[in-house]
Amino acid sequence: LVPGGVIRGLIRDDGGRPADKISVWALRIAYRDGRKTLENVKSVQSDDRGEFRLVSLPPGEYYVGASGTVDGNPIFAYYPGGSNVESAALVRVRAGDEIFADMPIPPAKLFRISGTVVNAIPELATEAQGFVLMPRDRKLDDGSATILPNLAFGKGSGYFEIRALPGVYVLIPAARATGAGNFYYYTARVPVEVRDRDVDDITVAITRGAELTVQVNARAAPSVSLPDLRLGLRPVDEFPSPLRINLGARPVSPDGRVQFGVVPEGKYALVIPVTTPNVYISDIRQSLRSVYDQGVITVGKETAEPVEVILSANGGRVEGTVEATDKTSGPVRVSLIPEGSRRDNLLLYRRASLVQGRFVLTDIPPGNYKLFAWEDLPVGADENSEFMSAYETRGRAVTVRGGVAV
Repeated sequence: LVPGGVIRGLIRDDGGRPADKISVWALRIAYRDGRKTLENVKSVQSDDRGEFRLVSLPPGEYYVGASGTVDGNPIFAYYPGGSNVESAALVRVRAGDEIFADMPIPPAKLFRISGTVVNAIPELATEAQGFVLMPRDRKLDDGSATILPNLAFGKGSGYFEIRALPGVYVLIPAARATGAGNFYYYTARVPVEVRDRDVDDITVAITRGAELTVQVNARAAPSVSLPDLRLGLRPVDEFPSPLRINLGARPVSPDGRVQFGVVPEGKYALVIPVTTPNVYISDIRQSLRSVYDQGVITVGKETAEPVEVILSANGGRVEGTVEATDKTSGPVRVSLIPEGSRRDNLLLYRRASLVQGRFVLTDIPPGNYKLFAWEDLPVGADENSEFMSAYETRGRAVTVRGGVAV
């Protein structure tokens, strides 16, 4: 067994005093839907001396984050002492290492964001009781976007007040639906920039959102049982996880329709949780125009043009072997990644593990690809352009044709 490492240190507030009961995390880089994110590997609380120990850490690189309350004020910090992940430093842990990572809590001044939320659909939704601040243009999603309470709840119809650190955000009020069986959130978006003062008098209107209809065309794949298919949506724009309940996968009706009743304004991609053998998506059309290359569906504030998803049979096939080097010790996987503008469409990616040294990839849409072999690939990393930039020259170009094995 490989011995784990330890990250230990001392948390101090901005007055230099030890800070107890502060949550501390060891976070490592992960990948989801092509984005770089952070995942929690281990968490502890600082003791009454402000000390913490994160133990049994697998070898790797970690960000160390801390959050809690000091003198009644919320704090959020990253080692070596910044307030956001962009200013953080990675801590490299090797087997058996004990790394010291003392962390001063930076002085934090929170500013007020306030205004009025206009509920344009009182028959469908309550007044907004929670708010999400999504940092804009961030390169790394640290999961810090959570639903914040309205600090002015009850002070007046629609009036809201939240607190935030300086930054550039998208403010998203969230109103729960009313009525039995209605589990949606109704939302809106407004850009907010917090610098060195409060931001007041914001007005934002919550509307119903758009109904999006997806029609599945399986004429070219007659063996498909449409009711066995499920389709969902994922945001291409950043969208807070708590509000994704509106987008979950749902079954296709016998006549090939999928209805998404409340979809907030934005850009989305299709999600197919379980693939169907011998079938692939050959086109995605919206407003009679193919959006297949990027796979992006556009939804307006209150309307969305219908989407047609075209299924086909007899996709391409790629099979082969991978020659292992003397240093290869773990399982080997291969991934087939689309070339050019189609790289943004995650439905086109194919992956397989080796079986007795061989791999087989099936149901591949025709087109140009690159084939890669990996011994230790983080899950989803091959969908991230920054990660792949270091490996582009190592891929093998492959052209796939329908019904043809390569």
